[in-house]
Amino acid sequence: MKFKVFTVFLLVNCLCLLRICPTQACGYYETEADYRAMMFRAMLPSMRTMYPFNYTMSLYEEPLSTDPDESDRYRNCAEWLAACDPSVTLDDIYQIQYNTDSRLWLKAFEKNAWKMYFPQNTFVQFLVKKQNKDLLDYMVFAKKMELTEVGGGRRFEEWENSSSYGSASYETDEEYPKEETVKPIKAQLLKTAWERLQTAPIPFLKQRYAFQVCRLRYQVDKVDSEIAGADVFSRYFGRIQPDNLMSIWAGLFEAMRISPSETERYRLLVQVFSNSNEKKFRCVQLFEDRFDPDLLTSKELSTAIVMLAVRNPGRALDSIQKAYSLDRTNPYIPFLILREINKLEDWMITPLFYGKYAGRDPFECAYRWNKKEEITTDSIDETGLKLQAENNATDRQYLAQLKAFLEEIRPKNNDEIRDFYTIALAHLSLLQENAGDARKYLAQVSSGANASIRLQKQLETIWLAIKTQDVNSQSFQKVFLQNIEDLNRVATPNYNNKQMLYTLTLSLANEYLKAGRRVYGNLLRMKADLFRYAYEEYGWYDLEYRTGDNYVTLKYFDENANLADMDQLIGLLEKQSK
Repeated sequence: MKFKVFTVFLLVNCLCLLRICPTQACGYYETEADYRAMMFRAMLPSMRTMYPFNYTMSLYEEPLSTDPDESDRYRNCAEWLAACDPSVTLDDIYQIQYNTDSRLWLKAFEKNAWKMYFPQNTFVQFLVKKQNKDLLDYMVFAKKMELTEVGGGRRFEEWENSSSYGSASYETDEEYPKEETVKPIKAQLLKTAWERLQTAPIPFLKQRYAFQVCRLRYQVDKVDSEIAGADVFSRYFGRIQPDNLMSIWAGLFEAMRISPSETERYRLLVQVFSNSNEKKFRCVQLFEDRFDPDLLTSKELSTAIVMLAVRNPGRALDSIQKAYSLDRTNPYIPFLILREINKLEDWMITPLFYGKYAGRDPFECAYRWNKKEEITTDSIDETGLKLQAENNATDRQYLAQLKAFLEEIRPKNNDEIRDFYTIALAHLSLLQENAGDARKYLAQVSSGANASIRLQKQLETIWLAIKTQDVNSQSFQKVFLQNIEDLNRVATPNYNNKQMLYTLTLSLANEYLKAGRRVYGNLLRMKADLFRYAYEEYGWYDLEYRTGDNYVTLKYFDENANLADMDQLIGLLEKQSK
């Protein structure tokens, strides 16, 4: 049967069923980006650190975190743990470093009231011992430094130096540190860090103070010539070492201090990006195409290409192929493939959803409040239609190129990545309207694939059924019910994920309405609304549905139903076994 091209969008926002998405802070609103056609969200564990670089901007978290598991922070605590005696626990170190307000810490220090404020903390008990005074002094220094940070991180030992707020919990706006007031304090802290760097008794403290000097030297406007000219990073770290977090964090500040015209800046940014999850976003922010590729190793150049590609909203297959040719083990290639698939979905399918190709929008989305404003084909001139056709043709050509590349590299990867490329090929085949290839690749996804890929396979199975079966048939309903249960389970109770189910259910309702089955179509539209208004602020909507006679439960039937439809509805309601 003819593929239902428009129905490609049936599962658009099911992408978020494969993960938990952040809820909006207040109010109810949707942006165009929320309705982009992006249903492919199979994930590999490595992709968690690339979350802020997703193609859709509407899924950004605050703050933009490339370290959702806080791996850098636990590495930092582990380095501290190695410097402590066996009585100290990792959790107690984490509590002091990341969950203790700096002013409370300094208050306990000034009053020598450690037992009062931290009675059971093993890390504090270790630091206050006489023989550990140097370690305690560093922690006090770090907390003073924390008070001066006006970045958005709100965390201990971070690199931010922007116009937002620091990590301490301030009660009023007047208490927030201002850049003009903290700069002289930072200058004094830099002198202190420099002096202690010369006398620190153990390598652990030398590297901590060296990191602080690298950071403060970048942040302070006027630096003493002796400090400014010292080669602190080379002397105390030598290079960025994957197993030494201070070398990585210090390397970021060293890179920021170097002129943007020097390739060494970009080598350091590549190395920090590769070895620190927390700093990935900052590295990409700072990265530019101003380096000499001949001065980078093949592995570094491959990563540099990735860092540029994640900022490219257009076609990036050439960059992906080049990065892969330089380093076939590059762990970020699958993520770039994910982005390209999302782009293709957006370019090929979103216009259908917005009615730019089809002429009208069968979904009443939140962004369109006035039905009279619906786009019609009458508003698109002949040139526009020609350009749309040309764009669609070039997008299909690009899709074929991406698919061919995946078919080439898929056998050369391990099982996990091979499964990811296999489900990607199934999805691209469905975008191509190639049901045969889709079935072939779905069958090749291994039973040991990760949960995200298995859920994606269920989504693709529904999509394949939508494109090849009659939605009125028992066989389609069986396939749908067999595969939707897990997607529905993952979506609960998160509000944004229920919003994605809203789109899926509304799309299926549209298939029934197109077939003239208005009773089932309208009932599914009502079900979709329950997903859409699932947020507690709109609890009234759910209440209206469940309290008997009211217009909310009748409005869709009022719009399009006839007497025969109402008879059918009454019969369905009275049916004992539905």
